[in-house]
Amino acid sequence: MSSRRKRSIIALTDGLKSLIAYWAGRPEDAFHYASQGADTAANLRGTVGLWLLGLQARAAAVLGDEGTVRTVNQAAADRRERVVHDDLDQLGGLFTYAPEKQLYYAVESEVLLGHGDAQLAAQAEQAVLDLGDPSSPNWAFGDLRCPTN
Repeated sequence: MSSRRKRSIIALTDGLKSLIAYWAGRPEDAFHYASQGADTAANLRGTVGLWLLGLQARAAAVLGDEGTVRTVNQAAADRRERVVHDDLDQLGGLFTYAPEKQLYYAVESEVLLGHGDAQLAAQAEQAVLDLGDPSSPNWAFGDLRCPTN
């Protein structure tokens, strides 16, 4: 296995740890794992590094660190333009971080900071529409919620 592929998988694993910590209500741990993974993925060209930046921004928002949210989201936007899909991206699903998902995470981090205006609401609506379209290759079927009766 190549060094680059190993770094991608290690970074992905840190992202999963961050995601679990975030949903377990442990934003400090979520930020730690996302930062660790982002460092590992810093020189990778696939989308795993962007996902880690999104995870960092979201955890930083819960912690009230607006400066980090801005810095990390801007870094992710800049890196998006230079993405070259790698082996993980080719697998799709959880292994790739689509632009729609990136927008969703950026909007979520702003909302978590307590921000909200018409532009942010429009971005949120667009992200949800794009992620919820079953005909889209970036459909986020894993994020669907079952209707309750």
